[in-house]
Amino acid sequence: MVELIEEQVRNEDGTWRFRQIKGHTKPRRRSDKPKILIEWESGEVTLEPVYNIAIKDRWIVAEYARDNGLIDEWDEIWPTLNLRRYAKNAKKLIRMKNQAKQLSYKSAPVY
Repeated sequence: MVELIEEQVRNEDGTWRFRQIKGHTKPRRRSDKPKILIEWESGEVTLEPVYNIAIKDRWIVAEYARDNGLIDEWDEIWPTLNLRRYAKNAKKLIRMKNQAKQLSYKSAPVY
């Protein structure tokens, strides 16, 4: 049990790292917002609001939205995130996504 707790390391700002975006849900009502299915480093899979994840990792969310044809829909809901702009240049998007992953792993403690 202690090993499991040690593996689940928080970032310095109190957030957790995630491995990948597994899927998404569409809102049933107009007042609901879309959510994405996140696989965390601990192996847990949860539904999180897109906006909360996109604030920290816009490049990764923009890539997911581009790959699944959600750019227009999500850009209408959250125009301040500028997901269309981030997903526009594919080469830069890949480079920035890799940079964000490196930053996430670089700040992780080594045992």
